[in-house]
Amino acid sequence: MSNPRQVARLKNVQISESFVDEAVRRAGGRRISEVVTSIPNGIQNCDYLLGNFLMELKIIEREPLENLKRQEKLTSQFDELEKLGKAVAKSPKEIHLAGESSQRYWQLIGAPVGRDLRDAARQIRATKGLLNQPNLRGAVFLINCGGDSIDPDSFWKLAIRHRRDFSADINAVMCFSAIPAIAVGLNRPCVAFHHEHTGDGVDEAFVNLFKESFRSVFAETIGKKPDEIDGDDAAVQPLRAPFQMDTPNGNILIM
Repeated sequence: MSNPRQVARLKNVQISESFVDEAVRRAGGRRISEVVTSIPNGIQNCDYLLGNFLMELKIIEREPLENLKRQEKLTSQFDELEKLGKAVAKSPKEIHLAGESSQRYWQLIGAPVGRDLRDAARQIRATKGLLNQPNLRGAVFLINCGGDSIDPDSFWKLAIRHRRDFSADINAVMCFSAIPAIAVGLNRPCVAFHHEHTGDGVDEAFVNLFKESFRSVFAETIGKKPDEIDGDDAAVQPLRAPFQMDTPNGNILIM
C-alpha cells in the first residue's frame, strides 16, 4: 500500500449544499422549508421546489470501499470468481473483470447511487403529499465528491439504470462528478455534468435551466465553467481507501 493510485480533486471549489442552494435560487427555485413553514414530524421531504419540479440533492461524500461489509463482500466475490475462472489477476495490483463479474462488482460499488435514488423517490412522493400537489414532477441531482472508485462514466451509467427503477417518481436525474478525470479526446482533467430524463420536453427544459444555473455558479466560484478546467485547477492525492484481499492466486490490492 506504499504507492496507492492517485486521483485528482478540484482545488478551488467545494461542491456543497450551499453551492446548490445558490444554483437553485438563480434558477427561480426555493427550498421546501421556505415553502412550508412547518413540516410535520416524520415527513421526509425533498430539498427544493423549482417551478413544477421537486428536486432532491444527494451528495456522495464517502468512498464506497471504506465500508468494511462491502470490502468483505467484494473479497468473497473475487474469491468465487477466481475459482470459477471468471476474473483474471494480471498483477498484485490489477484485476480484470468482464461480463457477469463486472456487473456484480458495480452492484456492490454502485450501491450508494441506487440507495440515494430510492430514498429520493420516497422523499419526492412524500413532498407531493405535503404540498397537496400530486402532479408535480420529480428530479434528483447527484453529486460525487468522495467516491474515488466511481469514475464519472460509471457514475452516470449507474444513475441512468437506477432512475429507471424509480421512473414513477423521478422524471429526470442530473449527475455531477466533482472528481476530475481525463475525458476521451482531451489530455487534461475534466469534471462532468450529465443528465437523463423521460424525453418529455418539460423535463428537458427543466434540466437545461438548472444546468445553466449550476454552470453559472461554478464559473463565478472558480473562474471557469466545468468543461473549461485544466490541470492547474486540480490537485492530485492518493485514493482514499485502498484495501488488500486474499484470493486463490495470492494477494490483490484494490487501488
